[in-house]
Amino acid sequence: FLDNIADLEIEKGQALKTKTINLSDRGVCVAADKKLGDSGKPVKITLNIDGQSISAQAQIAWTQKDSKTGAYVHGLMLTEQGDALLIVKKALWIASEYVEQYVLPKLARLNIGKTAKNVIVEYFKKDVADFIKVIKTYDIGNANSCKNERAFTLKIKSLLDAVIEKGETVLGQIVQSKEKERVKSIFRDMVGSWVYTSKTMHHAFSKPRGYPGDYKMLELIYDNKTITDGFGKFVDRYFLNNAYAEAVRNRKDMMRGFLKKAIQKVKKGETLTVLNIASGSCREIREIFEAKTPCKGEVKITCIDHDDETLKFTEELLNKIKPKWASVR
Repeated sequence: FLDNIADLEIEKGQALKTKTINLSDRGVCVAADKKLGDSGKPVKITLNIDGQSISAQAQIAWTQKDSKTGAYVHGLMLTEQGDALLIVKKALWIASEYVEQYVLPKLARLNIGKTAKNVIVEYFKKDVADFIKVIKTYDIGNANSCKNERAFTLKIKSLLDAVIEKGETVLGQIVQSKEKERVKSIFRDMVGSWVYTSKTMHHAFSKPRGYPGDYKMLELIYDNKTITDGFGKFVDRYFLNNAYAEAVRNRKDMMRGFLKKAIQKVKKGETLTVLNIASGSCREIREIFEAKTPCKGEVKITCIDHDDETLKFTEELLNKIKPKWASVR
């Protein structure tokens, strides 16, 4: 999958052909007839991966002279955090030899029975590897030029559902929760270069507020709109269409309906007190305010949440749009 020739640009306009020895998700090892520079020196490297020319920024991490061949072997650390580096990572996972060298040794270290281990190894060698090969055909270029988004979305859903469902079955072979997490981590590493291009999926997994389902995640689910370009857009839609996301939106709608009826029943001179525990983004209340729901009395709303940033977001937003009959704190 990787051409053994890599072009390096040491200085502007100064190009040099080198021999590629190996490639990882963090860097590339190349051999040259002369020393390219000291550690830390920036270089531009161009690789040929699956017939595609990919250029990325890197810097020399180390240099060692081969006593047998006389060649200078350099370790180059990729420093570019963009599409080029992403494509390099994708190419690694597509390569069967990389799966053999990286994935299988990790699986071999699992502390589980031989039968279960064989089942898991076969899952990664066949099911996950086949999934990645198919996903590769639905790359960023194809996704951006897709004319039938519904059909594309259904195809991605079918592929993800199949590999995840099989994975859940395979995990049933493991009793120890620690070993299950190790298998999940390897799976995420393999599919992450595609799945986590989805901003929605990446937010759900990375938990930037330190816990699942923070107010920003809830807002993404409530909005029910894709926020990513390219292939990630279809993973956005996969996430937003799943049963969990639909349940979150349904719960919000049910609570909005319940509160709206209670508010409309408040008579003149009466006060309705609402305590919203684990309030999140208070989307149901916001939608009631935005709909200009009538109320003859007064409604006092108190929001409680363990996340101060969530409370600040909610208070500022609701106080801007609250009707005269409402107070929020």
